[in-house]
Amino acid sequence: MLKIKRWKKIYIDKPSPVYFIFDNEDGKLKNKTYGYGKIIYPEGSIYEGNLYYFNNQFHKYGIGSQYFKNTKISYEEFGGPKGLFIDRFVGNFNHLETNWIYGDGILYFVDKNNNPKAFIKGFFRCLTKIDSYKSKFDESLLIDGYSLDMEVEQMLHQSRFSYLLDKVKNISKVDTVLLGDSWFEMYEMPYYKNNHIYGSFIEDTKDKSVLNLGIGGSTYLEWINKIDKLLNKISFNKIFINLGFNDIHGLGVNADSSYILSNLMKLEEKIRMINKDCEIFYLGVCPSCSTAYLDKKLEFSKMVEEYCLKDSKRHFISTKEIFLDGIKYRDDFEKMFIENDGNHLNEYGYQKWSKLFKDLL
Repeated sequence: MLKIKRWKKIYIDKPSPVYFIFDNEDGKLKNKTYGYGKIIYPEGSIYEGNLYYFNNQFHKYGIGSQYFKNTKISYEEFGGPKGLFIDRFVGNFNHLETNWIYGDGILYFVDKNNNPKAFIKGFFRCLTKIDSYKSKFDESLLIDGYSLDMEVEQMLHQSRFSYLLDKVKNISKVDTVLLGDSWFEMYEMPYYKNNHIYGSFIEDTKDKSVLNLGIGGSTYLEWINKIDKLLNKISFNKIFINLGFNDIHGLGVNADSSYILSNLMKLEEKIRMINKDCEIFYLGVCPSCSTAYLDKKLEFSKMVEEYCLKDSKRHFISTKEIFLDGIKYRDDFEKMFIENDGNHLNEYGYQKWSKLFKDLL
């Protein structure tokens, strides 16, 4: 019996179903039900397509479209051409891998007047193209207004990456390299102080030879494709890696830690091809104010710690003690983070965090 269930309430802190079309004999919505529907997400994106209802939640599963016009997500996070805006993703979703994009699909970009301008096709995991488009592809698959000559390649965090390329072009030798996400990027940005973000990099590295290559929002997978361009002409002895936070948050609370570890290992292979004798220090994934991801971060950090024991040139630096041990999680932990964020360290947080590794720099 075909049934359409509709909702009117829109939540500000969790996904809001709009409608769901399903087919059950009694017309009642039950666990493990497949159908088609629409969901509005807190950041403003809208999904419409195949859904799977399981454990009182709707999972994107099958073919669908995610519309991003009403979000504040920048082109940088989607790896599109500078100055354009993300319009939508059309393709495959698979909640068994991640409750997000997984499979062949196309990212579409428009200009400020909503004119079609570019697209990226490929096999995606979340918002990252991880392989080429695996199915048969021709122009008929493109939505109206797009043509084959509009295809571009994905380049995540272009502006920051371009800045780092310029930064390293005259550097031939350093003692230590910092490679990671926003915690390293903001570690070196004192001009953020008026906005309540302030790293202690300048003080911690005084009279030391340290190159900071932090890119906010970056993952292990992204760095696999960037590391060569930044380090292949630079001699270094040590490299500190602070990644994993965005990998886990991007994949969701059910993130596959073994998949992230496999990307870590691929990145290390790239590093060893550049410098086979360098010392590699992995920082444990720091928790954030969101308790939902805490267990996954601790799980992944434990896997990295065990991985480091297999090679004397690998080292693990645990971070959880300074944030979790002996404190009341919600009340005390949030005091280390800037207000209205919950993910980035303030000056006090950097002082505590950098104590773990600054003497090793």
